Amino acid sequence: MKYKFLNTLGWSLSAAFLVGSCSSSKPEYYEALPSAANASQEIDSLTAELDAAKKDQTDVLAPKSYAEAVKERDAALTKRSSNKDNEAILDSVARSRAYLKKANEIAAVSKASLDSVLKARTQAVAAKADTVQKDNLAAADKRLVEYTENVENGKLKISAKEKADLEKTYKDMELNAIVDSNLHQATVNIDTARKEGGEKFAPKSFKNASDKYNVALQTIQKDRYDTAAIAAASQAAIQDSVVLLKVTRDSKVAGNKNSEDLALDSLNQQKQISSLRKESANEKGQRLASEESLSHLEGQAAIDAKITELRSQFSPDEADVLKDGNRVLIRLKKVAFKKNEASLGPQQVAVLGKVQKAVSAFEPQKVIVEGHTDSTGGKKINQTLSEERAKLVENYLVTNGAVGQDKIEAVGYGFEKPLASNKTAQGRAQNRRIDVVIEL
Repeated sequence: MKYKFLNTLGWSLSAAFLVGSCSSSKPEYYEALPSAANASQEIDSLTAELDAAKKDQTDVLAPKSYAEAVKERDAALTKRSSNKDNEAILDSVARSRAYLKKANEIAAVSKASLDSVLKARTQAVAAKADTVQKDNLAAADKRLVEYTENVENGKLKISAKEKADLEKTYKDMELNAIVDSNLHQATVNIDTARKEGGEKFAPKSFKNASDKYNVALQTIQKDRYDTAAIAAASQAAIQDSVVLLKVTRDSKVAGNKNSEDLALDSLNQQKQISSLRKESANEKGQRLASEESLSHLEGQAAIDAKITELRSQFSPDEADVLKDGNRVLIRLKKVAFKKNEASLGPQQVAVLGKVQKAVSAFEPQKVIVEGHTDSTGGKKINQTLSEERAKLVENYLVTNGAVGQDKIEAVGYGFEKPLASNKTAQGRAQNRRIDVVIEL
């Protein structure tokens, strides 16, 4: 048989080799393994080599040769399970390595010819096109295999138009996969709202959600690799689509011309969207499911209303009321203890009466009473003093029915967490405080 040599590439492709060899002939690059070699170890090593080559896209770049390598590896596995002699197993391993070496050689040539196409394919797969664009990817890969088979058969000429067209196909898949990964939930919510009459019952919210969606889409189209900008724009689109769905349904039930405005007012839209975005970005780090988002939105609105009411109960010199995620902090100013004392006077009791009502209103999962001191005196003394002060407040809240003993904890921090400088009398007074943390 005559073989065709591709002198310009420095390697030859045998027609007999490309269609596979019979069991008696040995493929090009065949190197026998020592008869004493451990067959199982050689199979494991070979499998790792095949996996590495596949990760490097050799199965696509040299499909015939790679398939032969896998076939021989599988033959080695079958022989091992059938208790064939060691030499027979090692022969299949050696054959597989010979085909794999040829596949890697051909792949190198294919890479040089299809470098930009392969890069586009790698990026498409990284964007999860193999999941959300599975059929399209399979079709594109079929075309790619046809080109690489031509290379494997020694037909190296691929037109610039063919390469450019296939490269664009992979790039389009990558873009669509990025859009789907980031905006799927927003798409579902907006489509659902449209089907339920959102354009009629909630036109303002529909326009707002659609605008945010288009902004996110344009952000992706502008720079598909700007992950931070894409995440921010996509989350905004998702949250506004959640509001759209909620407002559409509420407005539809109300059924009058002012129903959307009423629904928006009840949702306290802008404030709640801001809270929802913050939770999604900082705490969850992933898209919120639609129903979960709606539930959170409604719950946060109720919590914010309670916090607003709570702030009105305290005068500015009595306490600060702060919110941090699902925690409400009441920082008591008029329960600032005298130096080296851990007792409650009439003024402190009056303020704690308001705290008691606040804790009861929230029905908390847990309450933590934190005691803090200034830096006067030793560390051990201040630690004990802060614990005693926190315990006093804990006992007051439990005794007066604000919270059960199983849901409250008193903690002393000594002077570890000052709010102000301990170098002044005013600062030290500010540091002698009680923080009541309500976990919702």
